[in-house]
Amino acid sequence: MANLNRYRVTDRRFLEPVTVESPDTLDPGESGRLWIDIEVPDREELQDLLAPLNLQPFIMVHCLRIERGPCYAHYEKALFLEMPYGVAVDNVIHLNHISIICMDSLLITIHNKGDSCLTQLAMDFVAEEKRLQAPTLPALLYHILDELNDQSTRCGLIVVKGIDELGRELDKNPEEIEPEDTLSMNRQLHLIDSILWGQRFCVSYLQNTETKVFTIRGLVESYRALAHVLELACQRVDLMEQRLKDYSNYQTALSQDKLNTRLRVLTVFSAIFLPLTLISSIYGMNFRVMPELKWSYAYPALIGTMVIIMSAMIYFFWRRGWFK
Repeated sequence: MANLNRYRVTDRRFLEPVTVESPDTLDPGESGRLWIDIEVPDREELQDLLAPLNLQPFIMVHCLRIERGPCYAHYEKALFLEMPYGVAVDNVIHLNHISIICMDSLLITIHNKGDSCLTQLAMDFVAEEKRLQAPTLPALLYHILDELNDQSTRCGLIVVKGIDELGRELDKNPEEIEPEDTLSMNRQLHLIDSILWGQRFCVSYLQNTETKVFTIRGLVESYRALAHVLELACQRVDLMEQRLKDYSNYQTALSQDKLNTRLRVLTVFSAIFLPLTLISSIYGMNFRVMPELKWSYAYPALIGTMVIIMSAMIYFFWRRGWFK
């Protein structure tokens, strides 16, 4: 069952809850500037809710599709926006999307259940703890986008903190860091990058939109500031990507150094035992005449020779620094 919350934009630039006789419809009635926030569980119910609005097919298709992504479209009677945002659960970032429909005197937001950021935003305006920049739906849309950006930024800070901790751990105990740790952090950072890029894409389009149902007159500086914040956030993500790349290269170098050390040890042992193996092979041949075999001191002499050769080889490699 979808959860619908209705709020009216007041002339004092606050929100007030609206109660209607038919809570399962989107009819704004005579409420004036109305925001309807929909937490929807399934597509069939959403389709039934949106059908009476006679929206353009493009908007209906994108509201109901399973695969979500940044999307923007504007018509004379409606503006549609689909934007990603991040949600952090146990310090793990998850990708969510919100669909926004702006019509004459009606703003609709559609998102999954369990996302409380917009509910908290509405409560702040209802409790008069925050004030809209203007008593208009475009101003309300700005605050919604700003709140979603703030939430995504907080998700980004979680990833940045994780990268900083990874860097400190690499300095202290580089051998305890697994490559999967870096790859996991890289996946989270790429997710933040896609979220911020999608938000920047949508805000950039809104800055250049002037229609009958949407205008940013009087809000140009606010939308411009939001776009600037998103640009700075994207730059920060680029820096974090470079840091992760450096960490990955450092881990690769450490792994390569470990492998080289092991190969060096194997090479030293192979080189030491190669002449000993040669001697053993010679005296393991089944020739009838081998004078040394009849000598009573042949065995200790051969062992002594092998010890001398082995000691000389070890000293040689030690002088060359192969054991460092």
